[in-house]
Amino acid sequence: DGIRDTSVTGVQTCALPILLRADDPRAAAFLGAAQAAALVDDERLLRVLDVIRVPPTDTDPAFVGVVAEWCDGRPLVDVLAARPAGVLSVTRALDITSQVARTLARARTSNVAHGRLRPSAVLVTEAGDVRVRGLAVDAALFGLSLPDAAPEQADVDALGCLAYLLTTGTWPGTLRVDMPDAPRAKDTCLPPSQVRAGVTRAVDDVVARSVASADRKSTRLNSSHRCISYAVFCLKK
Repeated sequence: DGIRDTSVTGVQTCALPILLRADDPRAAAFLGAAQAAALVDDERLLRVLDVIRVPPTDTDPAFVGVVAEWCDGRPLVDVLAARPAGVLSVTRALDITSQVARTLARARTSNVAHGRLRPSAVLVTEAGDVRVRGLAVDAALFGLSLPDAAPEQADVDALGCLAYLLTTGTWPGTLRVDMPDAPRAKDTCLPPSQVRAGVTRAVDDVVARSVASADRKSTRLNSSHRCISYAVFCLKK
């Protein structure tokens, strides 16, 4: 989703700037999202390094842009594709989900939501580190991952979708991703324990608390990022 370029900062390796015409209707929200994301301090985030404004020339219009930190990690879909069964161990799946949840919880303390969390927004490096990209900016450019929801609720839904994907190899979310759709019974996705052996009912509960397309009748709802993060963390014990 970018080309490495060291010319902007000299020392830090960064992605090629995302440029948008200054007269694009999304420009103000795009810049505001980037500035808000730049204030969030979390080691798992690919940071916004700079917000740039390119003045117009005789032949080109004015542009605004964002320069973000680069990461050599692989997005989750590629990580799963490299696995023989197309899934991770339940322990590793919950570890990744928990790390992403903690990152979003940290961002929430600064009143910043991701808004468009999806498998391509989560990267895993060769060392196994988890990185999150596109905080706030992706939603400003392309819309929320859960249409008609608040950004925070879209993030909670996305966290559950990631847990579902990583434990079952199927995707229950509304955004289209290059993975098989989660199996459904009528209008709701099946609990993960019914899709893959070895997934506990506790994982089902985390999914039911978060995923919009899950059956929520059997659980008490709580849409807190910290609740989801804590629940996933506890499942690893």
